Amino acid sequence: MNSLPIQRKLSLRNIGAHKLRLIMTVLAVVLGTSFVSGGFILSASLSKAFDDIITVSYEGSDLVMQSTPDYPLTRAMGDDIAARPDVEKVEVTDMQSIVLIGPDGSPYQSGGAGSWLLPFSSPEETVTDSSATILEGRSPASPGEAVINAGAAERSGIVPGDTITVINTEKRAELEVVGLTELSTATGGWAGVQVALEVYQTEFSDGESASRILIRGDVTEETLAGMYPGFDVSTSEEAAERETEEISSLLAFFTYILGAFGLIALLVGTFIISNTFSMIVAQRTKEFALLRAVGMSRQQLTGSVLAEAVVIGLIGSAAGIGVGIGLVRVIVTVMESFGLGFPDSGLAVDAGSIIIPLVVGVAVTVLSAWVPARR
Repeated sequence: MNSLPIQRKLSLRNIGAHKLRLIMTVLAVVLGTSFVSGGFILSASLSKAFDDIITVSYEGSDLVMQSTPDYPLTRAMGDDIAARPDVEKVEVTDMQSIVLIGPDGSPYQSGGAGSWLLPFSSPEETVTDSSATILEGRSPASPGEAVINAGAAERSGIVPGDTITVINTEKRAELEVVGLTELSTATGGWAGVQVALEVYQTEFSDGESASRILIRGDVTEETLAGMYPGFDVSTSEEAAERETEEISSLLAFFTYILGAFGLIALLVGTFIISNTFSMIVAQRTKEFALLRAVGMSRQQLTGSVLAEAVVIGLIGSAAGIGVGIGLVRVIVTVMESFGLGFPDSGLAVDAGSIIIPLVVGVAVTVLSAWVPARR
């Protein structure tokens, strides 16, 4: 007797004959897998948003020097590197984290992407493609003037002519917004307030410090390391990969939190699924006895119940992934409604968001049905 077609027919017949029972069992799987899937999707979406910012901030450069507490960079170092014949262009950057207060007196919520103060640079002065483009108004030229990226301005209701407040670790300053910019690094809630370079150097820094030097040209990593022993010198790809890994490790807690809820839901679902299949087996005792009488083996009967569990696990897991996507959208909407902000560059559904919930959902369903199936 060919057991596989018989098991499949039995499983499909029983699933079709008890639709309400199927729905209730599938819901138990959906509840758990939706949290598991949602955790991976949310973490992947956040990682994608920050990855976009990091990628653009290094794009177009070949080498990067990063400032460290032991080896701080200076603008003079950038001038020395730019004087080399094997260097095409150098960009010395600096930025500092700030608290941004809108014209209504409310703090701006960036959703983790950060609010930053940085000097204004034109495309001709930058190595990367992350320079600001003026969309409305003009660039800052005098003390007390600033521009802000259009995304942050829209989120906080800022328009040219408004006065905003920026607070860093040393001072509080009132700045008039004279223009709105478009910045490729401004993903999600990222806010960038830019002032004229001279103003930044005289009012917001010591005039010499730099956080990063971007280099484009044929100069090698070893050459720069030889010029400045001990300084952090790396290729742009290495620097971007390092920052991406750091951010991914910080964002992993979203996966852990929602994954924990998912595992708890699956644990409860295990009892529901097990009880459901216990009732299924009890209700079909006469049917199983008849099938055994006509020659079906114990393994075939067990296999038919487990095949039913696999079908239910696949349906429930697939539906759970869809619910997980909806769960992430709800989380984003709730965060936005409370003004918490969210670095949003679209939902990222990676392989882990699909494969892991499917495997977990099917495995839990089959294991839950195993004891009743054996009995």
